[in-house]
Amino acid sequence: MRIKDDQKRLAILKSATNLIVKNGLSSVTTAKVARAAGLVQSNLYIYFSSKEVLLATVFQTTQEQLAGYLQQQLADVETPAEQLEIYMRALYQYSIEHPEQVQLLQQFAVDPILQTLPVPIQQRQAVFNAPNDFLSAGIKAGVFRKTAAPILQTMISTTLLTYARAVTAKQLDPVKVPLEQILTLLKAAVLI
Repeated sequence: MRIKDDQKRLAILKSATNLIVKNGLSSVTTAKVARAAGLVQSNLYIYFSSKEVLLATVFQTTQEQLAGYLQQQLADVETPAEQLEIYMRALYQYSIEHPEQVQLLQQFAVDPILQTLPVPIQQRQAVFNAPNDFLSAGIKAGVFRKTAAPILQTMISTTLLTYARAVTAKQLDPVKVPLEQILTLLKAAVLI
C-alpha cells in the first residue's frame, strides 16, 4: 500500500489549476497534470481516482477558499448596505490578489463539465450563499431593488470581476477609472 504525501497532492492540485487557467478545462488530462506535477500518471491515481474527481476537488477547493474569504470579510458587518459595500470591495480585492483562482472558477461556471462532476448541486453555487443571503435580506428590508437576489449578485460579481481582470491585464488604468467609480455605479443600480 502506498502512503499519500500531502505535498504531492498539493502539487497535483496546483498543476491542474495552472493547466486549466492556461489551456482551459477541456485540455486537461491526467497525463498532463501528472507530468506537470513531476509524477508518473499512475501515481496521480493514488490521490485522485479519476480525472473527474481531480477536477471536482480543484473546483471545490478553489471555491471554498473564495467563499471562506468572503464570509470572513462579511462576518461582523450588520446592515445589508454595509454588507454590499464590504462584499464588493472584498470580491475585487480577492480578484486582484488571486486572479488565477477567479479565472478558474469562471471557466468552471461556463463549462458544462461542472454538471458532470461529482459535486453536489448545492455546492456548485456555495460561493454565492453569503452574498445571496444579505442581498435577499436587503430586498426584503426594502434597501435593495426588488428583484431576484441571484440577478443582483450576478450583476455585481460580473462587473467587478471584469473590472479586476482588465486592471490586472493592464487593459484599464485604475487611476483613470477608479474602483470607487465602479462601486458608485453598482450601488446606484442595487440600492433604492
